[in-house]
Amino acid sequence: MKKLFIIILISLPAILTAGSAGRWDIGGKVGLEQNNSSLGLKAAVKAEYMISEMITWRTDFEVMLPELNDVARVDISVPSNLLYYPFASRFMIDPYIGPGLTYRHTWDNDNQLGLNLLSGVNFRVIRDQVFGIEAKYTFLLVPVIKGYWDIGLTGTWELSFGK
Repeated sequence: MKKLFIIILISLPAILTAGSAGRWDIGGKVGLEQNNSSLGLKAAVKAEYMISEMITWRTDFEVMLPELNDVARVDISVPSNLLYYPFASRFMIDPYIGPGLTYRHTWDNDNQLGLNLLSGVNFRVIRDQVFGIEAKYTFLLVPVIKGYWDIGLTGTWELSFGK
């Protein structure tokens, strides 16, 4: 069941946009996540599909080390967000915000489902390169209710498919 959910969550942007002529951007993210009283390191690959000038659908595949001194503990998270870009990526400073769903599998075999809110700003200072900073609040609902923050640096490499 959990494998099916992950496959659906990852492929949701492609399913929703099949037949349309949008653009895919592939990028990465590195950041810190609050883990009880300590910070963990997170790295991710992100795929973002441009639905319109102001709306995109983004899904990340995140790998997190909850405790930096114990590399045997690894969590995997798959957040998927519908993002709104109010300036339609026309300026050097490009903020965005949007809600999403999250699936998380922890190192101790715990499966979690929840909601998240993602907000950030991209800086388009170098041609065909995007760098930014973002914050995400995740509110897990299953199996226990809890919330946490993560903040990360982002970057996109211009690997566009489509238009």
